[in-house]
Amino acid sequence: MMIGVRWLALVGTVALLVACSSEKPAVQTITQESLHELAQNLQVAYRVESNLEKEHCKSVPSESRCYRAVYSFSTTKAHTVKNWAIYFSHVDYIQKALTEQFSLEHINGDLYVIKPAMSFNGFEANARYELPFVADLWSVTESKVMPNFLLVVDGLNAETIQSTTEKYQELTGDVRPHFMESLTDPLTQLRHGEEDLTPIVNNDWRRAQLLAEQALEVKSSDKISLDRASVEDRIIPKVKSLKNPRKGILSLASGIRIESAFDELTLASISKQLNLLGVKETSEGVRVQLLRVTDDVVAEEGYSLSIANEGAVIKARQAAGAFYGLQSLLALIDTSQTTLPLDEIIAEQRFA
Repeated sequence: MMIGVRWLALVGTVALLVACSSEKPAVQTITQESLHELAQNLQVAYRVESNLEKEHCKSVPSESRCYRAVYSFSTTKAHTVKNWAIYFSHVDYIQKALTEQFSLEHINGDLYVIKPAMSFNGFEANARYELPFVADLWSVTESKVMPNFLLVVDGLNAETIQSTTEKYQELTGDVRPHFMESLTDPLTQLRHGEEDLTPIVNNDWRRAQLLAEQALEVKSSDKISLDRASVEDRIIPKVKSLKNPRKGILSLASGIRIESAFDELTLASISKQLNLLGVKETSEGVRVQLLRVTDDVVAEEGYSLSIANEGAVIKARQAAGAFYGLQSLLALIDTSQTTLPLDEIIAEQRFA
């Protein structure tokens, strides 16, 4: 009798273990709060790997060219939710995804959706997950990268993934997505064919161009040969009047000190441009004054620029004019000698 009881107890225990082992792991539920947290924490990055993709490229009706790019995802905190979807826009038609971790489906027009595959077990903290894909034609401009990816879970409100939103660019003054990774191999990443011999235009290339141009213009160490046409080509907006360039130059070896009467004008981008030109902002530098005027000597968005031995003065009625004046001042800098020509200029918008 005792043996029978023990046998029944053993059978019951085994049956219970088998039942427990056959149960599927509990699916983690997600709330609106946790979805928002994931949308804030998820870091999305985009990079073009090659504009010369051939292995996985399907023929396009008018072109037989493809590029290979990668979306990558990472988080600083583990997220095991698997029932999410990411909706995003992509300008060029995506032919196929080159991974088994995610599915990538074309919905309509430029709308696509990314979903985790059955083999995906969630985001581990500080791990990087990549979704390489092949798309039609080529990608050589940031304008093809669309912002504002949506993180979606059924039954909850969609959340915008914070890392894919647009960001104000101080240097250029425009707004664009900020999740593009820097180029590591421009020749492969930007050129879209063996016949493409377009030079890679970057800061180094532009600096070399400026030096080459100015080497032709500078005739001696104390005289600059910028004639009226040369000055006008470098100035925005159009020149209204230009006094004959004075015979002389202003050295910027000590740097530049900008004093602005326009509180609404952000000078951070100007500082970055000065650094690119090899000119530093210092307290002992050449004085550059931005003065607000109310007379009609300059147009509403125009300015006057005077460069003398004592420094430079930019007069404008609005911040836009002061900004244009600064841009013209930067364009006149001779980077081979770190100097400015002595000039008096009035410029304004001209549409005819």
